[in-house]
Amino acid sequence: LEIVSISEALVHSYDAIVAIERSGEAVDLKHYRMTGKPVYHLNNMHLFDKFFHSATENPNIFTIGIGDGGNELGTGKALQRVRKYIPHGEKIGCHIKANFTIFAGISNWGGYALAQSLYILRNDSSHCYYVDHGLRNTSANIKAISFDDEIRILEILQSFGINDPLQQSSVNELTVDGIPISDQKELLKDLLVSS
Repeated sequence: LEIVSISEALVHSYDAIVAIERSGEAVDLKHYRMTGKPVYHLNNMHLFDKFFHSATENPNIFTIGIGDGGNELGTGKALQRVRKYIPHGEKIGCHIKANFTIFAGISNWGGYALAQSLYILRNDSSHCYYVDHGLRNTSANIKAISFDDEIRILEILQSFGINDPLQQSSVNELTVDGIPISDQKELLKDLLVSS
């Protein structure tokens, strides 16, 4: 109970909260993978669900949920569509909403689209109005993401033994949601800035 109170108090110290590919609570208060299998290995998932929900209810904070299957935190805005169009949607659909929801074929792509949008707003002089009214107080050095960055991130994850659970091949290749990164190269190069 004390941890929940602390997390709800922390909500007020943020302007925005983004959840990407993070399993969110279904109507039965459980968390599921897209396959319909329950997620048990992460403890206290409900605490971040409460934190995110509290942030979404706060008019001074905006939340963004990014997902690809409707089971992700913040995708509750589309719950009825998830139930209707997504396999296992009735079971896995997250009921927790975000102020803004981004769906993508692969959640990472939605995250990259958001990151690239911020990069453009921060670095393109034709968008100075938005910088002056939204990003001016940031001291963050927003860097464009490259395809090489994506490769490095996947290699680091793999070095820690974190592999794509949807990987079909026994070959130790880099994949995201079961799709080899080599097959995603052209799409990602269009989305990401070349290094």
